[in-house]
Amino acid sequence: MDGSPTTVERNETNETNELLKALQEDLASRHEAAMKAIESRGWGGYMVKVVLPIVLTTGLGLMVWYFQNQIQRKVDENNRAIQSKVDENNRLLSTRQALTEEFYKQKLDEYKKIGKVIAKLREALDRYDELEVYPELGAQASDNTGVVRDLKESDFLFFSPVFRTQLDELWDIGIRVIGKREEDSDEKKNLADLIKNLRDEMNHDLHTSDLTWPQSGK
Repeated sequence: MDGSPTTVERNETNETNELLKALQEDLASRHEAAMKAIESRGWGGYMVKVVLPIVLTTGLGLMVWYFQNQIQRKVDENNRAIQSKVDENNRLLSTRQALTEEFYKQKLDEYKKIGKVIAKLREALDRYDELEVYPELGAQASDNTGVVRDLKESDFLFFSPVFRTQLDELWDIGIRVIGKREEDSDEKKNLADLIKNLRDEMNHDLHTSDLTWPQSGK
């Protein structure tokens, strides 16, 4: 907002100036007629002829000053009101932008957290047939399966509905593999497809395509 008068304000100013101009012309005409009428009245007429223009000029000057001052005061008040609204809108915009940035930051942190859990769970499930050789895979699989469930239930504010549904499917696969103590070929393919879908949905929900980040499966 540059503080310049609006079209309505300019029109009002023009109308007032025209009114003042007409008033000046009318007073000048009346003054000329009065001067002619008092020219033949001697000394008294002479004094009136000298004093009357001073009085009329002073009165007219005060009247013009008053109207111009009123117009300027109204323009200033309108400009202050407009500037106040602009400042308030800027404050609201800044607050909204700050909240959006903070929300996105937390959203990104939650996706990073679940991303690490998914990676650990996939590693454990893909190697679950080595459980007898590496018994720690059992704890890694069961612990991260539980974390998937917990994060899915607790972080509903940040995860998209599609992503949360996919986490349910991942949890189901984890439970099945742990229960059977092995991962057959079909389950392995299902897990690979689901991981791809999870990564794609994560990128979609975070709008990473705007940052030219690569999608999975490439």
